[in-house]
Amino acid sequence: MNMHHASMIPDFDFDFAIAQIQQKQWQQKE
Repeated sequence: MNMHHASMIPDFDFDFAIAQIQQKQWQQKE
């Protein structure tokens, strides 16, 4: 998960976006 350090997106924004995506995927599974 070190690839995002090369991105222009701050770590906290990246982590938040991933959490949102994972949450949506989990909700779609239900």
